[in-house]
Amino acid sequence: MKTRHLVRHGRVWAAAAAFTLLLALSGCVVYSTDGSGATPSSPTGYNSGAKGAGSAITQVLSSKGADAVATAQKSAEVRQLAAVPANVTRVVDGDTIHVKLMSGKTEKVRLIGVDAPEYTTKHEPFGKQAKSFTREQLLHRHVYLETDVAQRDAKGRLLAYVWVIMPNDVGPDLSVGVTQIAERMFNAQLLAAGFAETLVVDPNVKYAPDFDALQNKAMAAKRGVWSATDAAEGTSGGNGSSASGRTAATGTSIGVVIGNCNSLKFHRPDCEWARKIDKTHKLMFDNREQALANHYRPCKTCRP
Repeated sequence: MKTRHLVRHGRVWAAAAAFTLLLALSGCVVYSTDGSGATPSSPTGYNSGAKGAGSAITQVLSSKGADAVATAQKSAEVRQLAAVPANVTRVVDGDTIHVKLMSGKTEKVRLIGVDAPEYTTKHEPFGKQAKSFTREQLLHRHVYLETDVAQRDAKGRLLAYVWVIMPNDVGPDLSVGVTQIAERMFNAQLLAAGFAETLVVDPNVKYAPDFDALQNKAMAAKRGVWSATDAAEGTSGGNGSSASGRTAATGTSIGVVIGNCNSLKFHRPDCEWARKIDKTHKLMFDNREQALANHYRPCKTCRP
């Protein structure tokens, strides 16, 4: 209930935070309207649309007055997401990339709402495939970064939804339809391909229900990490980790599972990590579906 409440009522705050970050990352300066007549200079990389927008506003001002301008600006604002354009320069793993902003600044970006198998110092099943998928789709590509309420994690990484193509149908509440999310946002595409699992971390939950729906489809189709058994490339592709724990069909119920309310992960009862859970953090679920519905993630060791 808490998550859904945040989804419904947090979008305006997220948009305001995203717009503030947009200004900071792009090098923009916010000028006061004190009548001084100061004219801000356009930052590098953001000149192309400014003159056209200014001309359009001038024309409307001449013909219909200031009220018409205010209405037009308000209409445009509610139909556009605040996003920072960037170029992807490096792929660390499935859910982490490096980008260069139009201002020349570089950022390490962690994708919001998804958790791909590791393929850095630790090699997990399907980690290599997840990294390869992200590299093929994003490396050297122009993208748009949308932030949520929390803009950075504890490691200082920028947290973002990565749009390959900006959505062209944004609602007055800054909502975007699931079809456009699936077709244009890379976070969603990673989930749909089965190379990541949902990761819900408050307060960044704007697209959490849409991500759940995409993950459920990937599970039903047994794609990627949700496949019943590892494909040949998953076991012999050099990912350095045995996936013998993934012999059971992951898309079906396996009976009771044990959740850890501290890590938000769930385990098979015989998992070594389940036995290490402090009793104050232990929670029992009737099946994996119930755990997933409560936004718990499956253990990557026992693969419940």
